[in-house]
Amino acid sequence: MPIPLQLGVTFTPAEITTMKMAAQSITNLIISKVNFNMSNEERESLSKVGDERLPYVFKSIGDYAVNYPGLNGQAYSMALATLDKDTYGQMFEVLTLVKEATERCEELQMVAGHFCFQFMTDQYDNAKKYRDKNVAGAQVVYDGLKGCFEGQGPQNPTPGNP
Repeated sequence: MPIPLQLGVTFTPAEITTMKMAAQSITNLIISKVNFNMSNEERESLSKVGDERLPYVFKSIGDYAVNYPGLNGQAYSMALATLDKDTYGQMFEVLTLVKEATERCEELQMVAGHFCFQFMTDQYDNAKKYRDKNVAGAQVVYDGLKGCFEGQGPQNPTPGNP
């Protein structure tokens, strides 16, 4: 979908509260089951199960562990491995929805920011153009916004507007 020409979207306080509560409920539910906060080093030290390894892991726990129990390790029980396999699959489904929600929030924020910046750019250009023509507030707006634009080159140059 192309970038819209205007946005003008708003959410009621109740809608924002609903979205925040939904996100917080995921965190709270996970913490109620297990609560850890790993460092980056700890995260990097974990064995990774990606798309290429997932079928092997599922076959190991769901098939081979049942049919050939004598080959199962002693350090971690099949019962726990089965729970972890199920959790992995469940979190995959949840993460898919969370990632979609995150992407939609980020896109909405980007588009809203784009239009805010365009508004500010137009306002600054007008203030710059009219600051020496006794237009009320032009110098105040120019002085207040010039730090964002100085040294950036022309933003939206107009003929006769240096």
